[in-house]
Amino acid sequence: MSDFAGSTEGNAVSREPARTRPGRAQRAALLLAAAILVLAPQAAGAFGKNKVHYDSFDWQVYHSPHFDLYYYPEEEVLASQAILLAEEVYERLVERLAHRPRKRIPLVLYSAHPFFQQTNVTPDLIGEGTEGFTDIYRSRVVLPYDGSVPDFRHVVAHELVHVFQLDILFGGSGPEHAMSSMGQFQSPPLWFMEGGAEWFSTGWDAEAQLYIEDAVANEYLQPLDRDFGSYLVYKEGQAAMAFLSRRFGDGILPELFKAMAGRGGLERTLKRRTGLDLEALNEEFQRDLKARTWSLLARRPAASERAFPLLDHADTGRLFYHSPAFSPDGERLAYFSDHEGEVNLYLASTLDGKVLRKLVTGHRSGKLESLHPFDTGASFSPDGKQLALVVLSGGRDELMIIDAEQGSELARYRPALDTMRSPVWSPDGGAVVVSGVANGVTDLYLFEVAAETWRRLTEDLADEQDPAWLDAETLVFARHRELVPGRFVYPGAFAPTFLEVDEFGTYPEILDAGDGYDLWRLSLGGSPEPLVATAGDDRHPLPLAGGHLLFTSDAGGLAELWYRAAPDSAPRRVYAPAGGIISPALSPDGQRLAFSSFNDGGYDILVLEEVGGLLDAVDARTAEADPVARRYQPFGIEPESRDFVATPAPPAESDSLTGRGGPYKTRYLVDGVGRLVTYDTIYGFYGSSYITFKDVLGDKEINILADIFGQISDSNLLLSFTSLARRLNWSAGAYSFLSYYQSGVGTFGEYFPNARLYLEWRRGGFFAGSYPFTLFTRLDGDLHVITSKRKYYEGVDAFGYAVPTPDPENPDEQLEERRTLIQPSLSLVHDDALFDYLGPVKGSRWRLSAAYAHSLGGDIATDRWVGLADWRRYFYGPGGHSLALRLSARGSSGVDPVTFYMGGPQDLRGYEYLEFDGTRAVMGSLEWRFPFINLVWFGGPLPFVWGNIGGAFFADLGGAWYGDDFVPFRHGTGDVQLQDLRGDVGYGLRMRLGYFLLMWDFAWPTDMQTLGERQVHFSVGAQF
Repeated sequence: MSDFAGSTEGNAVSREPARTRPGRAQRAALLLAAAILVLAPQAAGAFGKNKVHYDSFDWQVYHSPHFDLYYYPEEEVLASQAILLAEEVYERLVERLAHRPRKRIPLVLYSAHPFFQQTNVTPDLIGEGTEGFTDIYRSRVVLPYDGSVPDFRHVVAHELVHVFQLDILFGGSGPEHAMSSMGQFQSPPLWFMEGGAEWFSTGWDAEAQLYIEDAVANEYLQPLDRDFGSYLVYKEGQAAMAFLSRRFGDGILPELFKAMAGRGGLERTLKRRTGLDLEALNEEFQRDLKARTWSLLARRPAASERAFPLLDHADTGRLFYHSPAFSPDGERLAYFSDHEGEVNLYLASTLDGKVLRKLVTGHRSGKLESLHPFDTGASFSPDGKQLALVVLSGGRDELMIIDAEQGSELARYRPALDTMRSPVWSPDGGAVVVSGVANGVTDLYLFEVAAETWRRLTEDLADEQDPAWLDAETLVFARHRELVPGRFVYPGAFAPTFLEVDEFGTYPEILDAGDGYDLWRLSLGGSPEPLVATAGDDRHPLPLAGGHLLFTSDAGGLAELWYRAAPDSAPRRVYAPAGGIISPALSPDGQRLAFSSFNDGGYDILVLEEVGGLLDAVDARTAEADPVARRYQPFGIEPESRDFVATPAPPAESDSLTGRGGPYKTRYLVDGVGRLVTYDTIYGFYGSSYITFKDVLGDKEINILADIFGQISDSNLLLSFTSLARRLNWSAGAYSFLSYYQSGVGTFGEYFPNARLYLEWRRGGFFAGSYPFTLFTRLDGDLHVITSKRKYYEGVDAFGYAVPTPDPENPDEQLEERRTLIQPSLSLVHDDALFDYLGPVKGSRWRLSAAYAHSLGGDIATDRWVGLADWRRYFYGPGGHSLALRLSARGSSGVDPVTFYMGGPQDLRGYEYLEFDGTRAVMGSLEWRFPFINLVWFGGPLPFVWGNIGGAFFADLGGAWYGDDFVPFRHGTGDVQLQDLRGDVGYGLRMRLGYFLLMWDFAWPTDMQTLGERQVHFSVGAQF
């Protein structure tokens, strides 16, 4: 969507009424400029990926005792269960954190992750790894159901812990209050916030055990007295919460949160409450954690002791190899892996791991937005000629069949399901079974390939995953009981609108620590029946000949390999290596096991030979008694001491909304506020302010901006409305701006032979729209009607006042100009680029734009066209090196055409800023980018770490000209020599500083024969 057409507010030197001195209102001008950046619609044609609203939802709202639940009718069964779960979690957190939030909590629910990715509660693109989030300003909790009951329960609890944390720390809600509160103290470190959310939602679990064992074994635990990131923030923070609870009692965590509220950071609070500063806490924590973990690691063999590494992420610089699948002949292995930021499906030899070919490229096309590498897998057909996998396309999951040799697409099928996982071919090749989610309910579905029909195999509120064929007529799968045992039936469950008030607080079994996944069997046409159950989550069944069964269970702390010899025998653990057994696959002859394992921060694929021998003898290090208690322990563990005991929270107050529900009605909330108002006896009141209103769901937005200077006619004002509820996003608004400018370029793109100082009143209205076709491609358009009045000045006198320029035709009057324009524009934009921390490194970005301006009146006639073509391509190489190529062309024609300028850090870097101009311009750049300084650690009294500095070598070639007067090369010299084309070569440094990219460029102009004087440019922005 478009910025305000024709506006060049960035060139303004001040914003004051006539007869005042330029420069006196700089603070107000800066705030207004910042507000415009925040509030203005996306610039027309700007690059970036798209949030595509494939679906429209008929939102309903239901008021439980403590929540406002926003849901749509299709997910009413899920919504009914979710609100009961949320209330149970709420009451448990009140007990554990000794605090009751002051206001109702908005809970926005989506029945599947592709729907959740369309939410407007946040304007950011949501990745597949985001399982939910809590809005810091309004404590809105936004959640999807991803098909897993325990994962959903975990995420609900995790996000509600954040709500309690924010309420304790900031004492209210709303952006203004939150921001002012955050300014009162140093925010707690991220490990404390996220670790607390993990600890109070799951206690200690197998995932935490996996990450901590690996971090200890490979020595990448991070010190708690320094900031750190990555997923380790969650898991190491979770371990730190466990340590604090054991060391000081369960009440220490709410005590620390309450003591921090408005009084200081964690360091001071911790010292006051426990006597430990962060450095001392870190020493005790790491010593305790390592002692506990090394004793476990001593009993775990390394995965490579018995299995051989087929694909090692450390050898290739990748992050993961995941979800292996054997071909029927056992000679090939299909698997997912990241490559240069994208996730692809590959085929490798099972003998030596040699990559045979890439079968499918993900994340680069609207037809392949995601391959779900961690949630699903690929499955070979019995003849080995085809592969079945699930891909995200157009907001829905599709079952895709590809040629197993070349990767070419053979067919796609889109059932009436929101998401799918774990496709598996039947033994006869006539069907594929998947675990699918429809309207927030997970079941097994069978797809008959020849008839292209779908059949539902299970029909209940339980969660069915990981299907495998025991034989041609029987399936085995992992099953988790329903979220609210015994309360709902499907179909026929009550919608949330009809839940009675006395339903809440009566289902503590929702949080039962004793439940997990068990293995069940299903004969086609029959009913499911239990098959195997251990004390952990039993997943990934792998049938063996004779009715024997391998599977994974985390009853021992990690996902390990277990074995059930016969239907009447007890299951036992047979292989428990460090790093766990993740997404295992069995060769067709049953003699080899391929699996992923977590090691040194990444996932490798290993192959275990002679599985039969493994079943006969058990490693002594895994032979201790099998656990009998579930690992899942919600809301922490019983502490070993009671030095700190939480004070009970006050009782809940009655609420007249409870039990009511109905269609959602738009209700606007203040979402952003900024202001700066000043008064003095000479200029009176002046200042800037903006306020943003958004509805609860973020679908509609109203922006009001005011830059006040004494009277309304001398002020800057903006009013706009934005709608994001449908696929077509649009904005409309009106504005009135008053600004001083001193520039050689007018705000309408006209060229001044010399820089001119003028005051411009600018009023207009706009309509802008954006239609995304896919995640990567969209069409932008806008229409502006602008009227402008300018007063010109000779300069500034000795007292700082602007001196009017006389009108040549009437010297007694000041020179003025008026014009009114209508300006439509249209842009087609594509962006599939992949980024590292400094900028794009792979993929392409391009845009084609056309704009027209026509006079509706005024002193200056305007009737012009403007065109732009911009193409960029990025090639990723080994070791973080990349090659970037840019080609662009711009042109303007007609009456009063636009002048383009070149020279400076954005194009011709070997020349001075805006050294060349013309109504035509072309540009080409070639840049080799590479890591330069990974890490520098400075000691001394103020030690700090400086790193992630990149380098670049570049060459630029371009030029700007008027009309047809352009001679690219000098003729008659015998050698290639530039004339009107300009070139340069040079090098640069790039450094990320928070949100800003700092760039230094050193370049020499060249005509292809000689080098000129060096130019140095410093800029803050983004690499092309």
